[in-house]
Amino acid sequence: MILKALVFQKQKGSNEITFDDKETLKAFQDIFSNAIREPGIVDIAEPEFNMDVV
Repeated sequence: MILKALVFQKQKGSNEITFDDKETLKAFQDIFSNAIREPGIVDIAEPEFNMDVV
């Protein structure tokens, strides 16, 4: 997986933050690559942010 950008935006609002520098994208890519799927059903609150992965 090669990330080109990550865009975070609040659910209620228009503030948007885009990460597209190589160092930050590498850090996120490492985090995603090392994630471990947990069994079960996720029961969490409504998210405050949306994340778009490009």
